[in-house]
Amino acid sequence: MTTAMDSVREANIVPLPKARDVFDRLLCRCVQVIKLQVRASVRDG
Repeated sequence: MTTAMDSVREANIVPLPKARDVFDRLLCRCVQVIKLQVRASVRDG
């Protein structure tokens, strides 16, 4: 049991980013995908 706890202490655990930062990046990606889709549909249509 102590070896399992030692490995947890030695691991480089990085805290998760703030939810606001993740949401902003996700929103950015969604907007980019929508723009690409609109361009593709205009080009085809």
